Amino acid sequence: MSTEVRDSPDELRYELLVDGRLAGFAQYRLSEDRITMFHTEVEPEYEGRGLGQELARAALNDVRRRGVGLVPVCPFIAAYVRRHPDDYLGLVVPGMREKVMEGAERTPSFIPSLPGGQLGGAASDFVIVQWSDSGDSEWEWIAPLHVHHADDEAWYVLEGVLRFRIGDEEFEAGPGGAVLAPKGIAHSYGNARRGQIARYLLVMTPKIRALVEALHEPGANDYAAIFRAHDSELLS
Repeated sequence: MSTEVRDSPDELRYELLVDGRLAGFAQYRLSEDRITMFHTEVEPEYEGRGLGQELARAALNDVRRRGVGLVPVCPFIAAYVRRHPDDYLGLVVPGMREKVMEGAERTPSFIPSLPGGQLGGAASDFVIVQWSDSGDSEWEWIAPLHVHHADDEAWYVLEGVLRFRIGDEEFEAGPGGAVLAPKGIAHSYGNARRGQIARYLLVMTPKIRALVEALHEPGANDYAAIFRAHDSELLS
């Protein structure tokens, strides 16, 4: 899979391409001394792969190149800045920096669209995301066999069919099916139908959400260590 992020000034957006296809974008408004980023979106079939973070990182690096101030009114971009303040907080216009960092303590009670975002945050008991898989991956499992020592995890299938291994059980779940992986139980899951999209809700703790984000950080390669740092263990 090859990825590219490019600026499309005619559309006033940064575009994320995967194998030459438009997979997401980050829209902006540009003035003489600042750029306002107000909406980021990743197509459903590309969610859950860390591509939104790749898009945000490339867009912010280009903002630095432009030498203009950043106004991150897009919640996704603002959250990315909060997670990487040493790299990007200095880009934010001075009067907005404190507000961006304070946003880490406030969790919205409502979001207009779950795909590409999340409900809940670091201070919540749980986080809900809507992800999808196109069925075109060469990997058998979306997540390899692993265990969370202190955190439950659950799925609700919206479209397509997911396959699960929970402990010694292996089974499939279609639309309307719900699956729980209790803490301390080894599990993995994947798309059960090659070439067919699967869409699902994933309910997890903030610790598991942080694990997923760490696994998709640039340069991440010692996956076993990343799992251990989040009270989990990679088993395969």
